[in-house]
Amino acid sequence: MSRLGRDYLQVGYYTDSYFPDHSIRFIAINDCVDSDDGENELAPFRNVMKNISHSGKCIYMLRGVRPFLSEKYDLTKHPNYRYTADADPKNLFDMERYMKRHPKVKPTDAFEVYEINL
Repeated sequence: MSRLGRDYLQVGYYTDSYFPDHSIRFIAINDCVDSDDGENELAPFRNVMKNISHSGKCIYMLRGVRPFLSEKYDLTKHPNYRYTADADPKNLFDMERYMKRHPKVKPTDAFEVYEINL
């Protein structure tokens, strides 16, 4: 839907009025929208969320407080950002290296087995 336009009101006009009036079938593969399937109730919500995500704002949710718009936090300003793989590729977790040094289970190892009935 973002290829059609960023203004969700204009996109809504085209998908709800213009296209049906002119017998135009609209398909947005990434958003799973097909005008032949009938009205997609999530399409307007998705457009609003995409506009919010590209505007430098986010919907902030706290327990006990109604969701509200807030400025996005710049992760590069966080004191521990230097420990992430984005800041330094040497911090990237290497699964191959981990599996090579991970101890192997031997047939003589003893384990306790518990049965849990759910």
